[in-house]
Amino acid sequence: MIILWIYSFIIWIDFYFDVWIITNERIVNIEQKALFIRTISELKFDKIQDVSIEIFGLIPTILNFGDVHVQTAGNTERFLFHKVPDPQKIKGLIMNMQTMTMRKDEAEAIHRISPLLRGK
Repeated sequence: MIILWIYSFIIWIDFYFDVWIITNERIVNIEQKALFIRTISELKFDKIQDVSIEIFGLIPTILNFGDVHVQTAGNTERFLFHKVPDPQKIKGLIMNMQTMTMRKDEAEAIHRISPLLRGK
C-alpha cells in the first residue's frame, strides 16, 4: 500500500509541477522530472518554425483538450504542451506573439538602417 502512495505522489509531482509560461518574448517550459530533478527550457518566438495541435479521441474532442507542438529551426527539442484546454487558442496566441515579435524586429532594423540610407 505504501508503494502505491509513493508511486501516486511521484506521478502527482510530475503532473502538478510541470509549468508552461508564455510571455511577450518567449515560451518557458519548466518540467519536473522527479522530486529533485527539474528541467527549464526557453524558446524565443523568433526561433519558432511551426506550431501544430493534436486532439486525439472522443472525450478530448468533446471537451476541447489536446496537445500543442512547437517546432524550432535548430536541433532544439520540440516544445510539447500536453493536454491543454482549447489548444487552438494556445496555438493562435503563440502565432500572434511570433508575428508581433517579427514586426518589432523589422521595425527596429528599419530604425537602425534609416540613418545610413539618409547618409547621416
